[in-house]
Order: sequence, then C-alpha cells, then structure tokens
Amino acid sequence: MNWGFIIISYVSLLAFGLADNIRGPLFLEVLRSYQLSDFIGSFVFAASSFMALIASLMSSFWSRYFHQYRLLQFGLIFMSVGFCGMGLAKTYPQMLIFVCAFGVSVGLLSISQNYLVSVGTTEQHRSRTLSGLHAMYGLASLTAPLVASTFSQKQWSWQEIFIFVGILPLVVLFGSFFKAAPKLKKSVINFNDETNSINKNKLFMFAMSFSLYVVAEILVSSRLALYLRRDYNYDLPESSQALLIFFILLLIGRGLSSFVNWGTELRKALLWSLGTTAVALSLGLLVHPGFLVFAGLTMAPFYPLAISFISEIFPNHVQMAIGWAMSLQSLCVVSMHLVVGRFSDNFGLAAALWLGPMACFISFFLIQFGVRLDEAKS
Repeated sequence: MNWGFIIISYVSLLAFGLADNIRGPLFLEVLRSYQLSDFIGSFVFAASSFMALIASLMSSFWSRYFHQYRLLQFGLIFMSVGFCGMGLAKTYPQMLIFVCAFGVSVGLLSISQNYLVSVGTTEQHRSRTLSGLHAMYGLASLTAPLVASTFSQKQWSWQEIFIFVGILPLVVLFGSFFKAAPKLKKSVINFNDETNSINKNKLFMFAMSFSLYVVAEILVSSRLALYLRRDYNYDLPESSQALLIFFILLLIGRGLSSFVNWGTELRKALLWSLGTTAVALSLGLLVHPGFLVFAGLTMAPFYPLAISFISEIFPNHVQMAIGWAMSLQSLCVVSMHLVVGRFSDNFGLAAALWLGPMACFISFFLIQFGVRLDEAKS
C-alpha cells in the first residue's frame, strides 16, 4: 500500500469535488448575472468538459515527461487558476477562458487520482480503496450546496464564493510537496506501446457504459437545483438542501460499498446500480422529484466499482484503460450539456432531464448484452 499516493488522491478529490459541484447550486445566479439562455449558459459546464477531454487525450503525451503524481499537482494549479479567474471575470467570454482552465484540471486529476490509487493499493483492497476515494467526492459534493447556501445567506456573491473555492486547491498543493514526486519509470509511461494487444472492443464497451453513467450523475448533480427552482419554485436554500441530501445519499452509498468485498460480483453490482438508478430517475420525473434525490443512493456504487472492474479486466493496461474511459466520458459529458441546454430552451428542463434514465438504460444494455457478446468472440 502506497499511502502517499492514496492520501494525496483522497485530499485532492475533496477539493475537486467541492469545485466541480459548487456550480450547480449557483448556476441560476450565473445565468442571471450575465443574462444567459440555458443553451449559452450550458457552456459553463460544456467548455470545462471539452477541455477535460483534451487534457485526457494529452495525458499519454505528458506522461512521457511527468509522473502522474506531478500531473496531479499541475491539475491542482489549473483548478485554482480556473475558479479564482471565474470569480474575477468581468464578462462571460472572460469567464469561459477560466472555465477552460478548470477543465484542464478535470482531465489531469480524473486520470491521476484513479491511477495513483489503483497502483497504490493491492488487488485485494482495490475496490474498497477506490470506493473510499470516490466517497471523498461524495463528501465534497454534499459540502458544495452547504457552502453555496451558507455564504449566500451571508450576502456573498457567487463570484466571491468561486474565489474562496479556488483558494482551497493551493492548500492541497502545498501539502503535496511533503512527498517528493516519484521518478518516472518506463513501465509507467509506456502504456501506449501495447495498444495492439488489448481488446479494444471490450475496452470501448466498458468505457461507453462508464461514460453514460457519468452523464446521468452529472446531469442530476448539475441541474437538480435549477429544476427545483424553476419547476417547483424552490428558493436557493431549499434547492441546495435537496441537492445536499442527494450528495449525502451518494456519500453513504459509496462509504458502505467500500466495506463490501464484492469479489466476482462486480458485474452484477454494476447492473443493479444502473437498473435501480434508471427507475429512480424515471419516477423522479413522472411522480415526485424526491426520487431524483433518492437516486444518489442507487448511483453510489457504480463509479468506484467500474474503475475497479477496469483495473481487473485490463491489469496490464490500467493507465491506458482509465485514460480511454475518462476521454470518452468527457466527450459524452460535453454532448450532454449542450443537448440539455438546447432542449431546456426549446422543451423545458423536465424534458431534457429524461436523458438521465435513457443513459442508464443504454449503459445497462452495454454491460448486460454487449460485453457478453464481446466475451464470446474473444
């Protein structure tokens, strides 16, 4: 167990989770501040996801010169610059420049954190350690609506809140220098040399399934507060409280899953998570929005278990497999934000939110049927 890798990954994900999720509760304030439509405003999310895609694709190149620990440190710098810059921006185009800087940090951190934990733990403890890692995201996520609600009640502007959030990664960065970055090794950077030996069809199936789940989770976390404020007339504290409960359930679910030894049942656990999430999201749109909140519990196990699953089926290509998954994830999330923005303008946010259960159903299908067909061919 490399505790240095694990601790810095955990703490940096806390900072990232707060930054990533603070935009949701404050999204309406951003729209009002710059007088934006939903589609134009969606670039607050889409631009960062696009740059995350670019950074993920470039990770192969940068890994030739820097260890993933060093890339994690770079990611913290970009996160701080991005959020402080968003808070200081005077115009929306200026803000989008710093949104892109934050997106670079997303691409760097998403790969480095998962990789460092994957290689920093034993196979026996990998799924639990990864569940613990993403429980940190859940912990930070439930803090985001609290921060937004508390500081808003103290008359802080959304810009001031963004600057506050942007300072936190610098604290983590300072702490990261208490451990020297490991020396670069050929085995760490050379993951593209064996791409011909990996089953690309199987990798694509899992990467697409993984990405579609992320689409559903980010859709709910980024739009739930806005949906409640528009369609159910919640105010900022009330909508933030609902989002807080969603993240509490996400945290509880990931925390509990970290204590479970899934063994050979990883695939069944992924299917269960996707199926129940699709049902919960559908009920949330048809019956009561409380089911959207409850979906945090059903979503909880999927992300860390999927990373663990990738590590098990591609043990010799962990960094490359995670890079593929993160790159495809970013591409899908960019598309999701733009589609949701356009649908919200034309048909309403409720109609756009149906993309969530659809993504879960397709992801379920890929794991249940697509992977089996691929395994039969291999």
